[in-house]
Amino acid sequence: MKALLLIFCVFFSTLAVAQQTILNIPSADVMDKKQVYFRADTSYFPSPDVAAIAPNYIFGLGHNVEAGININAFGVPADFSNRAVVPNIKWKFLSTKADKPTHFNMYVGDQMFVPTFHRTYNVGNYLYAAGALTIHKDTRFTFGGWDSANAVTSGNRGGGMLGLERTVAHQKDRNLVTLGADWQSGRAGNGALALGVMFFPTDRLMIIPAFQIANSGDHNANGPQIFIGYLLKK
Repeated sequence: MKALLLIFCVFFSTLAVAQQTILNIPSADVMDKKQVYFRADTSYFPSPDVAAIAPNYIFGLGHNVEAGININAFGVPADFSNRAVVPNIKWKFLSTKADKPTHFNMYVGDQMFVPTFHRTYNVGNYLYAAGALTIHKDTRFTFGGWDSANAVTSGNRGGGMLGLERTVAHQKDRNLVTLGADWQSGRAGNGALALGVMFFPTDRLMIIPAFQIANSGDHNANGPQIFIGYLLKK
């Protein structure tokens, strides 16, 4: 059963961005106007046997704003968690000169969770604000905070998030390989450390194998992830 679910997770991810992320937390990247990005986020937790896939779409609106939709509705077994459609928006309201070796960005965003079935709430919301410092073009530190109403867990919760990206291989003017890590506080659904490697085979395709380690110490929430993204319209 475990092997079958892992094959399911990998297969559907290859068939397949909503808000751009480092791994799990929103990043400072924003799509340019009229750009369209598609991404599939997959995860597998060996104990108990659980696999999920979430297709995401991201649309560049211009003026450092992007909007998207996440469809968190597919998994095995079918009733292991809440299913939701998640419209979202991100705005990078401060951006120093990106062509400089060192620069700083600040951004805010909101994600609304609308359950489709297996409901335990009517509507949830996840609001965040963060800053990102890029040093010598290859290293970026991200830090911020979040506030959740039913989205991460029942009721209102808040916490912090951290991220680190380090590019280790280039090809001319684009990245080839970037090491990534991000962490979100809390002991509920999103409270975890994720570690991954970002591969960019072309200027349109992104492949990220990763592994998630839950903050709670609950080994049932530890497992591999695969993110596959493709820029549909440049």
